[in-house]
Amino acid sequence: MSRRHYYRTFNEETGRELSDRLGHLRGALHLLPAYRVLDIGCAEGLISMEIAPWVPEVLGLDIRPQRIQAARKLAQQRQIHNVRYEVASLFDITLTPLSYDVVLFLGVYHQLPEDSRLDALRMIFDASSHQVAIRTRIHRDPRVRDTISKVCREKDFAVTFEHTHEAERRQEPKGLRALWRGLSQATITLHKSFMLVATRLGVHTFFLCMATQVVLGD
Repeated sequence: MSRRHYYRTFNEETGRELSDRLGHLRGALHLLPAYRVLDIGCAEGLISMEIAPWVPEVLGLDIRPQRIQAARKLAQQRQIHNVRYEVASLFDITLTPLSYDVVLFLGVYHQLPEDSRLDALRMIFDASSHQVAIRTRIHRDPRVRDTISKVCREKDFAVTFEHTHEAERRQEPKGLRALWRGLSQATITLHKSFMLVATRLGVHTFFLCMATQVVLGD
């Protein structure tokens, strides 16, 4: 896969494998055979294509036409027919309340203008009848977690999964800097991001009861 792709198999910026991100997501989401999934900021569609076998329909949105073109081509190559990709911004579409069961908002929040982030969160929570998954960077703005938690309470969602990841990006010094710092030293940048999944409270109670029945038996 091209290094130009946002979701590479290995992401040098975060130091994480794509499989790690998918593992956290699969373990946290409740995906049922009738569920419709909306992937906002889908990039080249690797995440939505991995989710597609579990649900009947996935819609992926991204504002960059080249990424949507790459996603469509890749889905065709993999013969995945239940994923649709469209060029669109979150603010260009009308999200009907409860129109999707699961909404993915992965790596988008920190790219939005600061004055639009709260409205964006409210829109995606209103659109979901079941779960919302958010992945964003928090090393730039430690208030992110508090903002998301506020909207969860406001929209009657409970945080059912949260995972924080820290990674170091190392770059060897080049040119004259290398003579001064020495070849063995590196420039280190800390990246901190977290994945959060929130479940609508009534649905959360249902799945908790189901899990209890499975453990305790009839």
